[in-house]
Amino acid sequence: MPVLKPFLDVGGECILDRTIAFLGNLVDDLFIVTRTPSLFADFGVRCVPDSREERGPLMGIEAALEAAVHPRVLVAACDMPALSADAARRVAAFAGDDTWAVIPRVDGRLEPLFALYDRRLLPRIGALLAEGRRAVSALADDAHVRVLEVSAIGTGGEDSFRNINTPSDLVGGPVPLRGTSGR
Repeated sequence: MPVLKPFLDVGGECILDRTIAFLGNLVDDLFIVTRTPSLFADFGVRCVPDSREERGPLMGIEAALEAAVHPRVLVAACDMPALSADAARRVAAFAGDDTWAVIPRVDGRLEPLFALYDRRLLPRIGALLAEGRRAVSALADDAHVRVLEVSAIGTGGEDSFRNINTPSDLVGGPVPLRGTSGR
């Protein structure tokens, strides 16, 4: 049976354990948005169900904003083995008072799952979903959304935005991946 990406072993630790430890040092309202809370019951973190039946990052962002204690949420995907506090701080620092989201762009592609979102985006997200538009990129044109070119973050910044989508992503990254594990 294939191992889900959050449970892949990276340098002797599953990606989700790394992500929880990383975020636990940065935020005080840590939770996992998922359609399958039972898979994450052993991690000691609150699980928030997706708010809609449809799948996709925009629905997960919507659920996170609805569940969050604070008006702004740092979203981090569970398949990013090299998240860095410096990159997270730079994403957050790029936001002004009138900023509703900071979405990084790496090599010309938006990375909406290591980004900062404000609850003020909820009506816009709801409208997009009502129109059948599920791509987070639809938010990038909003006047209150800032796109952060990751090249502006500095040396090593791009590694934080590297996620695992294919088997080839498991080789040659900033963090060696060894085998697989689960709970």
